[in-house]
Amino acid sequence: MNYERVFTPLDLELAESLASFLPQRIYDIHAHFYHAAHDPHRKWANLLPGEMRLGQREWREALARNPAFCGKQVSGLFFGAVARGSIMTEMNTFIREEVDALDDPLSQALLVATPDCDQASVQTALREGRYKGIKVYHCYAAREDTMNAEIAEYMPEWMWAAVDEAGGVMMLHLVLPTAVADRRNQRDIRRLCEKYPRVKLILAHAARCFSHRHAVGMAAVSDLPNVYVDTSVVCESRSLLDALRQFGPRRVMYGSDFFVSEMRGRCVTLGSGFHWIYGREVDEAVRGKMTLIGNEALLALREALEEFGATERDVNDLFWNNALRCLDLEESGISSPVAEGH
Repeated sequence: MNYERVFTPLDLELAESLASFLPQRIYDIHAHFYHAAHDPHRKWANLLPGEMRLGQREWREALARNPAFCGKQVSGLFFGAVARGSIMTEMNTFIREEVDALDDPLSQALLVATPDCDQASVQTALREGRYKGIKVYHCYAAREDTMNAEIAEYMPEWMWAAVDEAGGVMMLHLVLPTAVADRRNQRDIRRLCEKYPRVKLILAHAARCFSHRHAVGMAAVSDLPNVYVDTSVVCESRSLLDALRQFGPRRVMYGSDFFVSEMRGRCVTLGSGFHWIYGREVDEAVRGKMTLIGNEALLALREALEEFGATERDVNDLFWNNALRCLDLEESGISSPVAEGH
């Protein structure tokens, strides 16, 4: 898994084919910044050889070298590269400083929080508006096999209460083997979203439907008005089509999953689950046919929108308006970063 700074001819060809599909204004609702100093156990360092820092400068550079984004207005919602053992306070401060450096009032930060965080400090950060909400991750559950953690194990109710008070968002990467298709996840999402209606819950990665066979579970929670999904690095068009059909085009939001978007590979449905294929894991002949994960995800999203019969309004909502509504942002009088020409 390598962070790619140079596009291959295939990367460029595919990105250029996407340029006319993308609208002029894009809000990326799911993006990570990274600093090696916050990763003492080297989870990400081992996956990002040689990369010490991927912040706002690298994000802008990635936009500038990608023909699909050249000349577009782009803002985003950013949070840390989470891992068990991360140096949490420094990571959250770094994210806030990097977002401030964008000089774009539309771009926002999420606070990465764990069940062990000081509750009063989290509440204060949300009340003061330094962060738009909380990002949680299963690796902070108090168990070894965290992929089998239920929501309450890494997203305790005090977090819901704090975000509800602030009227903010929760970014949730579901686990358990079938993600949103697991009845335990469905039960908890329904109970908590009904109890805390001011929380806007974003189910990352199309409710973690990297396998399109899990997408059937979306129907169990799509009636909840405060539940949204993002599209980040989902490479199966069927999953994204099901998201559009279940949630409608007003509650699906584009996400890149930067910096994962800049790696070569894709995720595929496999049996009852899924599998990530990365460029360095395959032979040279196959590697030459692979493109960046960000390209794969956008190609899948275009296919889903075409099959859905999306209108121009639907596309603009998915890439821009839905995020602003979800985050309660006003765009009047605000100029956002613009990706320079390739």
